Order: sequence, then C-alpha cells, then structure tokens
Amino acid sequence: MPKEPSAFAGLPPLRSHQSTEGIPSEVVNRALGLAYLEISPSRSTASEFAACRQEAIGKLLDYDRIHPGDGVVEAALAQLLLDYDPQGSGVYAEKALAKSGLPGQSRVNALLVKSLVLLDGGAEGRAAAVLDELGKARLSPIDAPMRSSVLFKADLNKALVIADQAIRVRPFDPDLIELRATILQRLGRKDEADLEQDRLGRLRRRQGSR
Repeated sequence: MPKEPSAFAGLPPLRSHQSTEGIPSEVVNRALGLAYLEISPSRSTASEFAACRQEAIGKLLDYDRIHPGDGVVEAALAQLLLDYDPQGSGVYAEKALAKSGLPGQSRVNALLVKSLVLLDGGAEGRAAAVLDELGKARLSPIDAPMRSSVLFKADLNKALVIADQAIRVRPFDPDLIELRATILQRLGRKDEADLEQDRLGRLRRRQGSR
C-alpha cells in the first residue's frame, strides 16, 4: 500500500539547541503553520501540496483561537482558506488589512484575497480597484487562484507577472495554468502558450485518472 505523503517532508529537523521545551505549544504551532505555508509550493505532487496546506490551516487556526489579532497569521489564513471557506477567508483578509504595520507581503496576500472574494461576489469594479491598489503600491502578489477576467482589464504584461508568481505557490492549479496560457496567447507568444496548453492537458489527464 503506498505511503501517505507527509507534510513534514522538507522541514529541517530540530537541532539540539532548537528544543521547543518551555515554548508554549501555540507559539510552536504558529511557526510550523507559517513554515508549512512557505514550503508548500515546493511539494512534488498535488496531494503533498494539499497536505502541507491542511497542516498549515490546522496549526494557524489553533494559534488564532488562543492569540487572535496577529496580522501575519490572519493574512496567512486568508490565503489558505480561500478554496475552502471564501467568506471566512475574506473576513481574515479584512482583519489583517486593518492592522497597522502589517508586513508588505502579508498585505499583498490579504489584498489579493480581498479582490478575489469581491469578484466571486460579483463586485468586479471593487475587485479591480483592489488590484489597482496593489499596482500603485508596486507590490508583487504571489498567491491566488486567478480565475477571473479582471486581470485582462489591466496591462497584460503585469497580468503575466502576477500569474507567474501565483503558479509558484499553486503549481498544480489548472485554472492558473490556463490563465497563463491565455495571457501568452493574447501577447502573441503562441509557442509558449502552446507549451502551457500541453502542460495543462497532462495535468488534467493525471487528475482525471485518480
């Protein structure tokens, strides 16, 4: 029977001087949850990727229950919950964005989540305004299931950068691969678009055979 993928694979073992003895368990959970989120893009299969994200969600929710109000954790949960609980994801994004001094990348993630939740709710104009805010701030988004046409209302080269960065985080998301292929096609980069379509076909065949 095949062994279940481990979300712990890829995390370095604790060294002797890194003992967690005396450290509250919820603090350990925060560190591990953020680490799982960070390493998830490097997982080699979709199931390992999902396992990492589930571990991150569980540990960060545990931390948030005990220490609510941590903007970095709220932004991470907004990002992680988007596929499972869009409404809750949007709530976490708004909480994070209300924090003064929120680190730049956490702010990026929260803004992206906010734009996607607005889009899913039919508020395309407000979603586009949030993406414009990202552009004006010269921030570089790294994560979101970019399934919307909002990006096509903006500069296509900027849209391609966003799609590339999102794929680094969600390498097995067929919607993102299809989005990138469409952007490349519209930019006239047909050979690259064809390669992305081939990759998309292989991915969908693998997913369909499960």
